[in-house]
Amino acid sequence: MLEFSNLRTQLWWEFRCALDPNSNRGIALPPDDELLRDLTAPRFVIRGAKIYVDSLEDIMRRIGRSPDLATAYILALMDTPKRLVPRRREPRATEYDPYAGLATARDLYA
Repeated sequence: MLEFSNLRTQLWWEFRCALDPNSNRGIALPPDDELLRDLTAPRFVIRGAKIYVDSLEDIMRRIGRSPDLATAYILALMDTPKRLVPRRREPRATEYDPYAGLATARDLYA
């Protein structure tokens, strides 16, 4: 089984797979030439049982700038573990008695 060399490689690979029309992930990207260049710039290499993506420096040398736009899209797709948020406790249901603090007629004439 193949493994990823690092998290960066895994994120790029998963984004690549998500863009496959057969994956049916529902991703729609804007028609942007800069984004297209950013996303098609990295190359993947398999060495042994690990997948590697080009380093940022290699990509920058190839396209002449940092692929920041692609990185933003990849990070937006990243599935992060969700923190368990404790549920708010609901106040106990009590019946409201508007006359609870008032004296009754029996108290007045006793």
